[in-house]
Amino acid sequence: MIYSLMESMVRQRLRDKKGQVYCADCLAQDLQQDPTEVRAAMDALAPRHLNFSAGPCPCGQTGLTLRW
Repeated sequence: MIYSLMESMVRQRLRDKKGQVYCADCLAQDLQQDPTEVRAAMDALAPRHLNFSAGPCPCGQTGLTLRW
């Protein structure tokens, strides 16, 4: 399976911050990347990986976290 560089960045950040929920906007700010690209990467990753789950980001939006 081929992953984009952005998907790799998103996966790695969620691994680094295991248990913390990030929405695309907050994760983009943390990674200093375009929120549209981060959102696309998150949308691509979520259905492919069972170890990600949805949850509320501290900002109030829905985001992803890496399950423990």
